[in-house]
Amino acid sequence: IGMMKVTEVRFRDIQLLVTTWQKQGLSPYSIRNQVNTLNPMFEMAIRDKIILMNPVKGVKLPRPIRREPRVLSPAECKSLLANIDQNYRAIIHIGLATGMRFDELANLLIRDVNLFTKEISVVASKTDAGIRVVGIESVDVEVIASHLISIGRTGASPDAHVFTSPEGAALNYFNFMRRIFRPARLGPDMQDVTFHALRRTHATMLIEAGIDLKVILKRMGQTSYETLYRHYVAPTINGQRKASTAMSAYLNVSELELSTTV
Repeated sequence: IGMMKVTEVRFRDIQLLVTTWQKQGLSPYSIRNQVNTLNPMFEMAIRDKIILMNPVKGVKLPRPIRREPRVLSPAECKSLLANIDQNYRAIIHIGLATGMRFDELANLLIRDVNLFTKEISVVASKTDAGIRVVGIESVDVEVIASHLISIGRTGASPDAHVFTSPEGAALNYFNFMRRIFRPARLGPDMQDVTFHALRRTHATMLIEAGIDLKVILKRMGQTSYETLYRHYVAPTINGQRKASTAMSAYLNVSELELSTTV
């Protein structure tokens, strides 16, 4: 807006600003976020009786581009596990096996992992729903146990972190992504994979396995079915194949039997 005073800004100025941002290549989400930053400023000016109307109201914003959540295929999961630095393979494995967020894994303490009951207690999460207990299977127990042995930690150090750097330092997301995660994304098709894609992949695994939705919400630390489907679950090849045979499965007949009845 430049040096314009709050009282000078009009609807057309905000709309022109949005158009300029579009021409500069800003994404619809970035534009929406910036306009949402302006809105409360003008609302405050109205409450202070500096202006009568909010020039942001009614501004036409670009529609966000709807993209399917990025989910790793089975081959991509194996590739990532094979190519990641072996010191960090366990955190990738558990990320895929539990759907836990990076911060939840980075803050995980040895006291939070019960290898006997095969449960992980998430006690440090960004949401209340994120405080949960996540079940794991025997192979996950072996991965965690082997990882702890390799770094010289046991249950005698309950307040120690499960996942750290080889030197024992706490994990920093940006350093981890730059130094460890991104170099392991081999091939052009994996360059858009983020750590959060592991969480989305786990949610998609659960859906494809036919797990009850209430169980999935609890396991993922979510409360909204809409959020789960919009941001975490993507169609899979196996899912498409199952859909293509839905009629024969429903009628409990073979494809050959079905074709003879048409």
